[in-house]
Amino acid sequence: MKLKLLTALLFIMIAGCSTVVPVNSTLPVTVTLYANDLHIGNSITHSIPYNKKDPNIYAKVYREALVKSGYDFILLPQYEIKDSLFKSTITIIGYGANVRR
Repeated sequence: MKLKLLTALLFIMIAGCSTVVPVNSTLPVTVTLYANDLHIGNSITHSIPYNKKDPNIYAKVYREALVKSGYDFILLPQYEIKDSLFKSTITIIGYGANVRR
């Protein structure tokens, strides 16, 4: 009886310790927007510290600019990297736009 109980507990412990594998569930979506579908706002400028080793630095500055401004996306984004002796920054410049609802 004790052996069966010990085996059952061991099985539950092993089954509960399985590893979780992350899965990228991003699906490609194609959307066609026209000028009447958009509300184009003011110019956006946002800067963050620049790290040459970060492969996602452009996405980070884009995301932070969207969060700060409240727009849905940025039209005609341009990136400017300024290096100085003490500080390096990356700046995104573009026009904010919202989808009309």
